[in-house]
Amino acid sequence: MIAEDATKAALRRRFRDLRAKVCPAVQAQRSQAMIAHTLALPMVAAADTVHCYWPLLDQGEVDTRPLIRALLDRGVRVVLPVVRQFSTARGNAPRMVHRVLDGRAALHPNRWRVWEPLAGSEVLPADLDVIITPALGADRRGYRVGFGMGYYDELLQASPARSVCLLYAAAIAPRVPAEAHDTPVDVLVTEDGVRRVP
Repeated sequence: MIAEDATKAALRRRFRDLRAKVCPAVQAQRSQAMIAHTLALPMVAAADTVHCYWPLLDQGEVDTRPLIRALLDRGVRVVLPVVRQFSTARGNAPRMVHRVLDGRAALHPNRWRVWEPLAGSEVLPADLDVIITPALGADRRGYRVGFGMGYYDELLQASPARSVCLLYAAAIAPRVPAEAHDTPVDVLVTEDGVRRVP
């Protein structure tokens, strides 16, 4: 049971423990279910440009690779993040840019072992239709718990795109502490289905 008054640090530890207990076969099965739910969303079906992320499978993230392939097969322009500033310090310039994925061979790992399309053309946040976000966990209001860097909060604030968070059903908490810079997502997708945020 996740306490309603848990701190972000405590939630982060709890969600990481939940992920660590998921074996690769179950992770793949749950990821496939989430992808099917995501592809069926009307906002995704209507999108021309979708921002996604390349998964850190060894950290238990949802495997988004089949989602990316399915979107590309539909003719959707898929955009991945590229980190420009590896710091928690927030300034005027965005710490992350967004580049078109032109193929698996065009990806390169950054210092965090996240694969990035360094040569892809840049897409502005204003030109995104849907943003698929990662999270360790979230609450029913759509507030996420990530790794504490705030990259996706910056993106969600800068873009009018609809947002979808992929996470395991067990990682939905009663309440996540929200600060002024935290930005909720529109839809939560778990292996059990879709939950639209009020």
